[in-house]
Amino acid sequence: MLGLNGETPILAIRRSLRLTPSALTSLADRLERDGYLERRRHPTDCRTVVLALTATGKRAYAAEKSFYRHLIDDSLDAPARERVLAALAGLVQSRLTDRT
Repeated sequence: MLGLNGETPILAIRRSLRLTPSALTSLADRLERDGYLERRRHPTDCRTVVLALTATGKRAYAAEKSFYRHLIDDSLDAPARERVLAALAGLVQSRLTDRT
């Protein structure tokens, strides 16, 4: 989610991923400890915590994105690839619609 959207309020992440506060805190703690993300204060609302990828996190996201892109490109012919990508786009749009 951070790779797609950039810096995001922790509450928005929790709601979008449907995680409990403790589950998201544990996940964020591990990713922060391993150097993939950092917690920051929101620039205009100091009560809000946002999560952001670090340089290491951005590189990891790019590597994963590239891996899955190659997996799809190498494993599927053009019509099947288009169907998979359209289905994934539909899932993303559905998740975005659920948030509003």
